[in-house]
Amino acid sequence: MSKMERRKNAHRRDTRHFVWRNHRKKERLPDLVVYIEERNRLVLVDAATKAGPITPKRRSKLKSAFSGCNTGLVFVTAFPTRSKVTQYLGEIAWETEVWVADAPSHLIHFNGKVLGPYPPETGHGS
Repeated sequence: MSKMERRKNAHRRDTRHFVWRNHRKKERLPDLVVYIEERNRLVLVDAATKAGPITPKRRSKLKSAFSGCNTGLVFVTAFPTRSKVTQYLGEIAWETEVWVADAPSHLIHFNGKVLGPYPPETGHGS
């Protein structure tokens, strides 16, 4: 299969997820949009290295921009390291999530909806 054919058929590989990347730098759309069909969620991801975290104002604008969607919206700011998160801690909006590249299997919840109980210690450390 040629490279062009693979691109044309890329959307057919997995019907449960849809991924879109923003290549239009002038528009302040999310850097990455992921649709998770089994949960009917649209995950809007912004890279903090580009314009900072999702602030209350940014969250409001994204919520408005995607108001026509019939899905739940999840707002995620992606950081390269935990130390970068601390630089922006006071700016991160409530009702958002933070993902950190140096701990990719974890999310930091800024929403208060997740409150244990947690499984027994798995040895993942801090």
